[in-house]
Amino acid sequence: MDTRQALLDHAAELIRTRGYSGFSYADLAERVGIRKASIHHHFPAKEDLGLALVDQYISLFEQALADIGRQKITAGEALRAYAQLYRNSVEKGWGCLCGMLASEVEVVPPSVAVGVRRFMTMNLDWLSKLISAGLARGELAGGGNPADRAASFLSICQGALLVARSMQSPDSFDQAVANILQTFELP
Repeated sequence: MDTRQALLDHAAELIRTRGYSGFSYADLAERVGIRKASIHHHFPAKEDLGLALVDQYISLFEQALADIGRQKITAGEALRAYAQLYRNSVEKGWGCLCGMLASEVEVVPPSVAVGVRRFMTMNLDWLSKLISAGLARGELAGGGNPADRAASFLSICQGALLVARSMQSPDSFDQAVANILQTFELP
């Protein structure tokens, strides 16, 4: 692995466990085993690092959503697969990178906050299309606006992830997701 990618990987873990404000270049240099000055060669400012992290995370999440979309599964199964993306973070004791950044939206650089909004919008659009198609095919139950239901589902996944991390147990995540999935299940 090259130094730039090692920096991104360790910085992502630091944000997902401590938040953006909770780590410094000194922390990152220690983890990667390089001098702080070397980090500045790759990322002149923490904002540059934050932008690169958000861009990489969005690309990885887009790939995960595309992978779900290529599966021959129902909309309900796709919602479960989506929730599993967050559940994987619970198991590692991590938060969603963009969720952690969203919790600090007032202190992250504005350009990073724009990237976080891009991530959330991408998720809302994907979920809304999935829910709309699932309702049209008769795979999902309930009424209401698919965009509103998508916002609720994303909010549950993001919030349940934070609660599960604070409780150091996936049980609360599993229960919250199970509860919202019931609103989509056919009788």
